[in-house]
Amino acid sequence: MRGHPGVAATCPESEQIHCGTSDSCTRIRYICDGDNDCGDYSDEESGICRAWRNEYCERGSVRCRRMGDTNCVTISRYCEISDPPCEGDLDMRLCQMLREEKLRPLEEIVLPTEEAAVRRSSVEEAEILGEEFLEKVNTILHHPDCPQFYTRVGDRCLSVFFFGKVNWGEARSFCKTIGGDLLTLHDGARSSTSSSTSFANTISPQTSGWEEA
Repeated sequence: MRGHPGVAATCPESEQIHCGTSDSCTRIRYICDGDNDCGDYSDEESGICRAWRNEYCERGSVRCRRMGDTNCVTISRYCEISDPPCEGDLDMRLCQMLREEKLRPLEEIVLPTEEAAVRRSSVEEAEILGEEFLEKVNTILHHPDCPQFYTRVGDRCLSVFFFGKVNWGEARSFCKTIGGDLLTLHDGARSSTSSSTSFANTISPQTSGWEEA
């Protein structure tokens, strides 16, 4: 793990972190193992340990939801994964602490603006995206019987978008933001709910959302 800019990365081995009140280092896997490895108990600090443990994975690991799968990964790995990043319940101040390579109480850690206080929910992101879309998109779809951004297909006003990777809930949130709803397909053998879920799953890899006005 690389040191954070402005913080000396002097630990002799990778996967180590500086203790809280000295230049001594301890292994990341020893954090919150019940032993005072640092000598100052900074590796057993109560706030860190509450965030370092969870009921789903072993100590030092956390659930990572990514690309339709959920797996336990080490906290270090969770913080490093990108494109797309993990989604989960991890306190992102732990990632900041690991990047700085220095153990310190979480209440002292201030996240950079771009990571502010545990990532915004993906639904909130979809709502913001919908608002930005209304402000910026060209009016390329039009039918006199339909609202802005919609065109007529049979007896319905529809729009289709391909602009980002979203799941069913995010797609529906976006559709509602621009005044519609996610299109529901019925195959005669499933309920409305299961049909819409099946359709959303089918379109999610291509990142599309159909809206129904």
